[in-house]
Amino acid sequence: FVCEAECPSGFEGVGGRCSRPGTSPSIRITEPKEGGELDAALDFTLAVEIEHFQLNPDFPNDPVDGQGHWHWFIDDVYQAGVSDTEITADPLEAGCHVLKVDLRQNNHEAVDPPVSHQVSVYSTDGGPTICIVSPPAGETVEPGEIAVAVDVRDFVLDDTVTDGHGHWHVWVDEAEADDHFMTESGTVTIPNETGPHRIKAELVDNNEDPLVPPRSATVTVASP
Repeated sequence: FVCEAECPSGFEGVGGRCSRPGTSPSIRITEPKEGGELDAALDFTLAVEIEHFQLNPDFPNDPVDGQGHWHWFIDDVYQAGVSDTEITADPLEAGCHVLKVDLRQNNHEAVDPPVSHQVSVYSTDGGPTICIVSPPAGETVEPGEIAVAVDVRDFVLDDTVTDGHGHWHVWVDEAEADDHFMTESGTVTIPNETGPHRIKAELVDNNEDPLVPPRSATVTVASP
């Protein structure tokens, strides 16, 4: 292992190796853009820009420093390993999603230190959508009551009993909270239990019935 103090002049210690500043591997999603809107009926292009890292289509294989491929994920669910800088992906289910990419060695292990990038996108089919914008996925939250903010589109939050109007419910770890909300902000109680907790928000009409098809969003947070 190389620490920064042991690297020659003009080099820096990165991931146990000496490298010139500005030459560390990087990956960035260039398409779709952060906050982009996609058509839920159409395939979409996922494109990345990679620097200081050689893509190798021959994987899995023995690791070679500075060489490998990338993995991509939808909402933290692994999709595939890729050795090109652009792919065509199947349509995304209507709602909000997080697309994430990270660099991998030839043997599928993450590069050291990890290198990743993610963007949030909206997929629409013309119907209502709800997305949880806070807390963000992966955030560490303390037990107790926390604020939850959502982004609702093509749906009116009020008490009118008619199509296209209603409110939202929230769950933690599949347990539904007692409250419902008619604005884009609410609260939920995180249990006093260490580990991951799943927050779910779902649109319902003012008869308390879920929409058809259901419209919901989830994020997973961590409790220390």
